[in-house]
Amino acid sequence: MLIGIEIIGLLMAVVYGGNYFLYRSLQKKTQIEGLEKLAIFFGINMLILLFSGSVIVFTLLVQ
Repeated sequence: MLIGIEIIGLLMAVVYGGNYFLYRSLQKKTQIEGLEKLAIFFGINMLILLFSGSVIVFTLLVQ
């Protein structure tokens, strides 16, 4: 069970870290406005959730 808690902590760090870096990179670009920024955030978050889900499934299969 300890492995599961470590994996969840790692995935939380990946999600929040990815969003932070995306937010910082989009702050520097002034040409991207409103709806495009939301679409980029949504796409990156869906990619991170797909990665998180695959890691969780792999971890459950290993245990």
